[in-house]
This record gives sequence, structure tokens and C-alpha cells, in this order.
Amino acid sequence: MNPTPLYFVWNYNDTDRAFWAEHFENWLPRRMFDAHTHIFDARFRLEPMTEAMRRQYWVNELLEPIDAPTAERCYQTVFPGREFNCLAFGMPDLDFDIEGGNTYVQQESARRGWHSLAVILPQWSQEKVGALLDAPGVIGVKPYYSLISLDRETRDRYLEASIFEFLPHHVLEVVNDRHGWVTLHIPKAARLGHPDNVREIREIRLRHEFERFFLATMVLFGIASLVQKLIQQDTSPWQHMAFSWGFLLLSVAPMAWFALRQKRPWADFGVTLRGWRRSLAEGVGLTLALVGLALAVTWFLLRQPGEPLLPWGSVAHYNPLQKLVFFLAYPLHCLLQEFIGRGVIQTSLRHFMPRARPIVPVLLTSALFGVYHLYVSVSFALLTVAVSMLFGWLYARHRTLLGVTVLHAAIGLMSVALGLN
Repeated sequence: MNPTPLYFVWNYNDTDRAFWAEHFENWLPRRMFDAHTHIFDARFRLEPMTEAMRRQYWVNELLEPIDAPTAERCYQTVFPGREFNCLAFGMPDLDFDIEGGNTYVQQESARRGWHSLAVILPQWSQEKVGALLDAPGVIGVKPYYSLISLDRETRDRYLEASIFEFLPHHVLEVVNDRHGWVTLHIPKAARLGHPDNVREIREIRLRHEFERFFLATMVLFGIASLVQKLIQQDTSPWQHMAFSWGFLLLSVAPMAWFALRQKRPWADFGVTLRGWRRSLAEGVGLTLALVGLALAVTWFLLRQPGEPLLPWGSVAHYNPLQKLVFFLAYPLHCLLQEFIGRGVIQTSLRHFMPRARPIVPVLLTSALFGVYHLYVSVSFALLTVAVSMLFGWLYARHRTLLGVTVLHAAIGLMSVALGLN
């Protein structure tokens, strides 16, 4: 059989070579990556392996620590002619020296250009975990439920533990801040079939997404607060438009940053033409109804004798060129506002509150949208809350920004025409 020794009980023989040549040589890619490689030096074992320990856990029947040079040689033997890299980490077992093992894995991996993870204990401080993650080549952590504490009778004492018992929140915060990798062994016999595991994994994802969302929202309203202090009433039309656009683009920046960090399709934030026909049809229908209602109420109830129906409010003193620029740019202005309000904020609130009634994200977004417009006036902000609820309802129906942008632009221009702003 012409065996080539690999390590422990494993050999590579002629049958393996023939199987490689027939099935894998022309099928596997030239570059390969193993995302789960344990390497360890036997000198870091604290408790010798016994027959009783091998019988306790089936993996132990075939397990002996494999050091980095041996692992590298095995890769070269089993995957000939391939450019190979891996993600290596030590043994998540308290029968081994965890800290010594982490140092060994980091140094040997860095020497070979491999990536590595730090095996961590849940009791370790943020500073200690952070120092491990700052070492060259270390991209994340490897927690494990058997690392909660040592039990020499059984490795499954903590099998039914919560994820947060061996991957606590203070560790997650450090890993999240460094955009780190977590190789998570799911606890409980049912693994992903257990509802607690599903809930806790969702909590990890939502909790750290919400931190970014909260930061982006605070920056957004910090910008709004600054604008209220800087805005002046005697600005020229060009200055006013430049100020309005500068304010909007500054506001878009933190929301776009948040959306990019989610690594989700832009369609999730309403940037899609999916369902655009129905969205546009409903947007145009609502526009015609509301514009007609606003004109009728103004003509019959609000207009004083001799007053024009459309005073054009803040743009009445604009010259023709300034009005043309304003009207052409306004729909894009509305689109960006809707990206902030409906695309990012309302979508994210719905994501963070999956059990809430659908109206709740709409109400919260509308309230935030009103605060965002306080720089115009209190009455205008209150009006904005009311129409924002309509925008939110339309967006929730179709999840595209097209129809709601048309409605927003029409109502916004109508408010200008009637002098409401």
C-alpha cells in the first residue's frame, strides 16, 4: 500500500492517492482554505490522555495534538499541488495550557502566513481578550462550553449551557469592536434546533447591529441640533439651498455608513425597483387625492378674499433660475430623506423589534422625522410627523422608496406652494 505516515493513527496510502487522482485532482480549486484547524504542541498538555478519557468521548479515540509543522506536512501530502492556507486555533480543553497554546498557535501561524483564533475563557477580561486579538495574524476567538470550568468526570457538564455563559457580552463587545471572527460551537444536544440557541444567536446579531444604529442616529440628530443653532433667516436663496443640501448630505453620511456596515443588499433598505409599479400607482393616487384635498380646503376655508391660492411661501422671492433649480433638485432631496427615514431608520426599527406590531416602527420613525425637521419650525415638525406616518405606511406595504418619494415630493411642494413652510 506504500503508506506515508501522517500523524498518530493516520497514514496516506496508494488508495488515497488513486482516489485523489480520480476524483479531486481536476475538481478541487488551486487555492484552498481550511476554516477549522486545531494545532497544538504536546508539551502544553496538562493532563495525560488515559484510556478512560478516550472511552468517554469518541473524538479522543482518534485525537492527539498535532503541531504546526506536522499539520503543514499533512496538508502538503493530502492536497498536492495546491496553494493552501488555514484558520488555526488550539485545543478548547482545560486539560491543556490555554494561554501557552494561544501563544504557540499565534507564533506558528504567523510564521506560515496562516490566520489564527485565540481560545478564550469566559472569565477573561476585555483587556486580556483585546491583547490577544491585537497579536499579528489573530482574527478572532474560539469559545467553548467546556471552558466554563474543569470537570474531570465528564466533558458535557455544561453541554446545556447558555451561549452567553462561555461567550459573555463583555467578550462580544471586544470582538465586535475589532470586527473579529467567532467560531462558535453551539451548545445543547439539540444544537440549532433548540429555541434558546436561536434566540441567543439572534440577540448577538441584533444587539451589535443596534449599537451601530444608535450611534448613527445620535450623529444624525447631533447634526440636526447643530443646524438649528447655525441656521439664519436672512440667507439668500442660493445660500439657503446650499445649506439645506449640505445639511442633508451630512445626515445621509451616518445612515449610509450604518447600511454599509450591515453587509445586507441595498434592496433591504428600499433601494430597489421590486414592486415599483404598485408603489408608484399608490403614491400617485395618494398624491392626487391629498393635493386635491389641500387645494379645496385652502380655497374654501383658509384663503382670505383677495389672497392668491398659492403664495409659494419661502420660494416666492426666488428668481426663475433659482425656482428651476429648486424644483428640479427637490425630488432627489426627498429621495435622500426617504432613504434616511424609511429605508434605514424604519427598516432597522422593524428589524430590531420583530415582535412589535407593524405600526410601531412607523410611529417611532415619524416621531424621529418630526424632530429632524424642528429646525424649520415646531408647527412644521408636527405636520411632518402626520405626513410621515402616511409615508411609513406606504413604504411598509411595498418596501421600495419609489412610491413614497413621489408622495413626499408632491406633498412637500404643495406645502411650499401653500406657504406652510
